[in-house]
Amino acid sequence: GDPSGSFLYVANSGGTPNIAIFSINQSTGVPTLQTTINSTSVWGVIVDPTGQYVYTTNQGASNSVSAYRRDSAGLLTLIGNVAAGTTPYYLAIDPQSQYLYVSNNNVATQFVSQYRIVSGLPVSIGTIAAGSGGVFLDLLTKNFY
Repeated sequence: GDPSGSFLYVANSGGTPNIAIFSINQSTGVPTLQTTINSTSVWGVIVDPTGQYVYTTNQGASNSVSAYRRDSAGLLTLIGNVAAGTTPYYLAIDPQSQYLYVSNNNVATQFVSQYRIVSGLPVSIGTIAAGSGGVFLDLLTKNFY
């Protein structure tokens, strides 16, 4: 969800892939579906710590990361797509919203793509060899796993 706890974003990869946007009742914590955004082969989703941007991984033909600007109503506007290796999977963002990390879960090419975030758009700065699975950024030690 977003840093204010007002919205929840869910990547639905089955059936018709989409990003579901829920508002969260601040008294009860119950989410209510507001809308969905169709997205080809969406897999993962993350909101940056500032709450301004939302990022998704997209598998299949696109193998990309999509960047969205988030408005005050929680709605998303696509601002760009960038290549993300083979089979992009999980995402992590550092606490200052400066770097985005994306794990690639292809058996032949297991690595993490690194991006610098510039005006909300991820700009590739390289890759790190890794095993399969997710990405984790320890906020206390600032170590990346």
